[in-house]
Amino acid sequence: MTDQIEDLLNDLFHWLKCLTEIRRKVDGGEWHVHLDDIDAVWDDELGWKMPEN
Repeated sequence: MTDQIEDLLNDLFHWLKCLTEIRRKVDGGEWHVHLDDIDAVWDDELGWKMPEN
């Protein structure tokens, strides 16, 4: 089970990084990123990240 959670988290971080790179290259867009009911948070320095709660 732990391996599945690690794989899921690795996939999540991968996609957040990809979306961060896209957002930084595409000007003028309106973005909303979420996983199920949890909205990702935009940080100008770090990019997309999941809330810490």
